[in-house]
Parts: sequence; C-alpha cells; structure tokens
Amino acid sequence: MKKLCITALLGMTLSLPGVFAAPALDRPMQSAGMSAGFLKLVNTAVFEVVVEKSQTDPTVYEQELDWERVPYKIRTDKYNSIGTAFAISETELITAFHVVNLGVESMTYDRYFIRDSEGQVYELDQINAGSNEKDFVIFTVKDRTFPDYFEFEERFETNDPVFSIGNALGEGIVIRNGLILGTVPEDESGRWNRLKSSADVNPGNSGGPLVTPGGKVVSLVTHKADNILYSIRPGTENTAGACALADCMERFAAPQRVAAEASAARERWGLLIRALRTMDRCTLIPEDRRDDDERFSPWILQAGFRGLPGEVMARALDDAGFAVSTGSACSARSPKRPVLEAMGIRGDRSLEGIRISQGWTTSMEEIELLIAAIAHILEVL
Repeated sequence: MKKLCITALLGMTLSLPGVFAAPALDRPMQSAGMSAGFLKLVNTAVFEVVVEKSQTDPTVYEQELDWERVPYKIRTDKYNSIGTAFAISETELITAFHVVNLGVESMTYDRYFIRDSEGQVYELDQINAGSNEKDFVIFTVKDRTFPDYFEFEERFETNDPVFSIGNALGEGIVIRNGLILGTVPEDESGRWNRLKSSADVNPGNSGGPLVTPGGKVVSLVTHKADNILYSIRPGTENTAGACALADCMERFAAPQRVAAEASAARERWGLLIRALRTMDRCTLIPEDRRDDDERFSPWILQAGFRGLPGEVMARALDDAGFAVSTGSACSARSPKRPVLEAMGIRGDRSLEGIRISQGWTTSMEEIELLIAAIAHILEVL
C-alpha cells in the first residue's frame, strides 16, 4: 500500500503537521497510543474552518436537481467546510493561508468562521500574522478564547511517529498516523526546509496540526504532493533579523526620537539655506523655501546654480567629498526634469538643479564644510 504524505508549514515557533491513520475518537485510546490529554486537546483545540452557504443561486439548470441524491449533511448544513485550524494560544489560532485565501484572488468569500466539536460557530475577527509564501495565517475569532491550546515541538528525527489531525473531506476531525520522513529545501531557493511525513491527509486537512504522540505540534499541514506531506520546520524564521529590526525600531522609530531628529535637521538646513541665499548664482527650489517651513521634508533640499549644469556641480562636489544628485533615482536617465518643469522651472534652469540630502548622523560641521565647498566651486567654475 502506498504511503501518503502531506505538506506542512513550520513557522516561527510552529511547524506544519502530517497525518495519522485515524482512529475514531471514541476508540479506546490505549490502542491508538494516545493519552486522554491528547484526545481532549484534539476535541477542544482543533476546529473546522467554514464559510456560509449562499442563500441564492444564480445558476440556471437545464432540469431540476435531484437533491435526494446529495448527502444529507451537505443538504442540511448551513456552512461549507473548507479546512482546519487549531488554537496556539488563549486567543489565537492558525491555519493555512490558502484556506482563508486572503490574496488578491479572494473574490468569493469575505467572512470566515471556525466550528467546534459541539457545532458552535465563531467568526474570524482579526489577522495577526501570516505569510502567503509559507502558507500560514494566525488569527483571532469573535467571542471565543481557548483555555486548551497546542504547544510546539522543535526537535524531531526521521522515523519519529506523528499524527495528522484535520477536517478530512469536510466530514469532521479525524486523526491519522505516520512517520517523519525527513526534510527537503523549499523549491525556489532553499531558504527554509519543509518537513516530509507519511501521515495521510485529504482535502480539508489543510491548516491542521502534525503532532507528536505527546500532543506537541511539529508542523502545519498545507498540502500533499506525490503522496508526501511537506511542512516547514520551527526555528527557520530569521530570528536574528527580527530581533535586530525590533531593536532598531525601539531605538530610532519612537515618535519622540523622530521629532527630535527632524528638529535638529531643520536647524542644519537653516544654516545651509541662509548661506545659499548669500550666493549670487544660487536659487533655492522653490525660491521661497524657508528653514522653518514644515511643508518641506527636513531631509532633502534642492537648489540651482545659474550657468552651471547640475551634472557639473554634482561631479565637482563629489571630488570635494560630497555626494549629491541631480534628481530622483527614477529620473536618473531622463534628459528632462518633469517635476521642476511642473513647478514652472523650464529649459536650462531645470537642468541646473541639484538635490542635497542629509540624515540623522549629519553634523553642523559637515554642513559648514559643504557650504565652503559650494562657495569654492562657484568661484572657479
């Protein structure tokens, strides 16, 4: 008999699950090798993902449908079952991204729900995190918390036993067993590893957990390909990069810090603007710009020098140790300056402009050196 495998996503402190030859939940747990706590967690922390059935059907059929041949559950259920989700904290659940289909192609449903083992339905409330690329999404639901939730297991070995848990074929939560088969790099560039498992799955299992016999999640089920289940191992996120970004945000993106740096930048620009106004050949762009005018960015200043093409001034300043530009990056190859022309600055004058930028580390001393360099260039050119 062929072994079946499924694809799962291991992300952050989570992974993507596989599948287990499902014993019914009322079967004696000893025969399935599962504890009472394991089965209780399956019953209280794994959910169907469902959507409301349309109340109107615009489709016109050639002859009346024989609804008696449609299974009773499908005929009478007010919801379509589309996948699986499971609780990972008291307030959050996780499922596969493609289950709730949040991409631009999502044109069918705008409301998603989870349904518990008692048939109670709760609407998706807020998306907290996710990745279309890695195929997972973390979310909350309205009016429900989760006293029981899954924890994650980051250590595993090939041939370890695992269980896939999910809403197979939309007919309810089932448990099926298998083995971890190893890992394989993701297809595009090998940026993370996917977990392979022989646990079985069906449509509807997507978003469910792949768990150890101890009830800890190894990965998140995403799909089955060539009878193999794939998932992403925990710990493959760029933790160091995330920590570095968080540190930078705390240090430099605090509103008080941003405001203080902008104020200091305006003071430096004030020194430069006053100096440029004393130079006969210099025209500020726009001419009425003031150092205290908050309509303008405190990080960029533009000026033109009569009779001196901007390219020439930029090259001369580069020789003096200052990097400036003649326009934005997207206009670097353009023979015209459309923004300046829109401001009424046309012809040769529009080609005389340069853009000067500063940053948080720019000092008053550097502005003074720039002023001296511009003055010297105007003397010799």
